[in-house]
Amino acid sequence: MSRFSVQTCDLKSQEAYFDGIDAIDFKDGEKLSLDIKCESSGKVISYLVKVNKNGEIDVKGKNLRSKFLRFCTLGRHRSDTEKHIVSQCYRVKTFASEGEWASNLLSSNATKAEVKRFATDWADKIENNSAIQDSDIKEHVSWQQDNYRFYPVSDTLAQPSLNWTKSEFVNYLRQLSRSSDSDAHIRILADTWRLGCVLLPKFNPGLDSQNGKIYKNEITRAREHVRVINGKPKSTSRGCIGNAQTPDKHQLMQGLKSRYWYAKNLVFQMNNSNSYVKKLNQSDHEYVSGASGMANGFCENFEILGEKMPSDRKQSLMSIMTAFIVACGAHSKAECEYAFKLTDDNLQYTKFV
Repeated sequence: MSRFSVQTCDLKSQEAYFDGIDAIDFKDGEKLSLDIKCESSGKVISYLVKVNKNGEIDVKGKNLRSKFLRFCTLGRHRSDTEKHIVSQCYRVKTFASEGEWASNLLSSNATKAEVKRFATDWADKIENNSAIQDSDIKEHVSWQQDNYRFYPVSDTLAQPSLNWTKSEFVNYLRQLSRSSDSDAHIRILADTWRLGCVLLPKFNPGLDSQNGKIYKNEITRAREHVRVINGKPKSTSRGCIGNAQTPDKHQLMQGLKSRYWYAKNLVFQMNNSNSYVKKLNQSDHEYVSGASGMANGFCENFEILGEKMPSDRKQSLMSIMTAFIVACGAHSKAECEYAFKLTDDNLQYTKFV
């Protein structure tokens, strides 16, 4: 029988690095001795446990995974042959609470109305601007199709057999803006967040270049992680939401392709000189994959849509997009807010009309 140690530790006090494995890697019926240490009191409670047929750990007939192990980083200590399970409870609770915040914001009627208005604005801009060509739309759709494993894309746009034209994309946006489907606004966000990145070089190459420098010099430098090499990467589920992949009670993500699960597949290096990561470690925020490039790119939409983007509406859309990125399991709330503020404060908008 193996002995395992579970510490309900805060990431800030954890010194070891761990490779990700799932509880499901244990055998059905395997008996384990599990020590759980309470960080606040230091008290250690021992349990005799076994793994059930679902790969979950039972304690005295009660499922422990839901309390301690679900959505945790589980693994082997790199410098020791003895197995350890470390429950990063603080991290799990943060991810779960951010997922709930994102779910509540994205399911509100006000959010749905704002996003559908955003889709209508884009449809009008594309339809009425002769400079936007079929080739621009095809470039946008092709990128989405090529990168659906790492970025949110709707099932509709992800179909490689469809040859999108300008008019077809406009009709698609208008249909979504009128749709009563509970997730129509989510599909809008998935399929439009990067439109500005494609079109801004055509209308304001200077601003696009400026944002490229912000991305290269600021956003990418606020990242410090390695990919866990442990078999096939974990993916998000249609029935779940957020970095903790908790149940999607509002069925918001049902129309999107499954994606790379960043929080599960990446390990950030705690003891490093990266100022942004060190700041996160010293705060109550969590690291998922560093400053958000999606947030940075989304700001380019504000220039294209010009006069339709007063300050209060920009702030509303940035909050919605933050919730969307969190819901997709790509970044933490703090990583999005950092990237939005950095980008929006430094971009010199000219408000192209």
